[in-house]
Amino acid sequence: MAKIYTVLFVLFSISGFAQNEASISHYQRSWATDSIHLPCEKWKLKDLDIHIPDSLYNSGVVSIKKMRYQGVKGFAYNVTISEGLVSAVVLSTKGKKGRVQLEHLQAILTSGTSNEAACRPTPTLTNWKRGAILTITSGN
Repeated sequence: MAKIYTVLFVLFSISGFAQNEASISHYQRSWATDSIHLPCEKWKLKDLDIHIPDSLYNSGVVSIKKMRYQGVKGFAYNVTISEGLVSAVVLSTKGKKGRVQLEHLQAILTSGTSNEAACRPTPTLTNWKRGAILTITSGN
């Protein structure tokens, strides 16, 4: 019975690679960084603990529970990848320091100019009493 499962697994793996469509779903507990992914950027690992090369998959979701961004703790980070490009980034936080950091990041992204209007990052900041969520999408 184990041989049958092995053969089926190999056949499904081969058919998956033949379609050239591979997806990843990655969860990481913690990460410290000074730069984040932006929409329309080619997907790169940026020192994440993913042991699969980024050239093997072209879509997926990467979630980080505890992120330290530019020295400030308390962020959660989600990146959505489609067709080998970053399509959406969501940063969420609780607390005043994190909220100030997200407001600063939103101001930088809003003031930045891009040649292509379709790929200009569009940040949307949602504040509430105890924290904030910054959603960055492409300007489609």
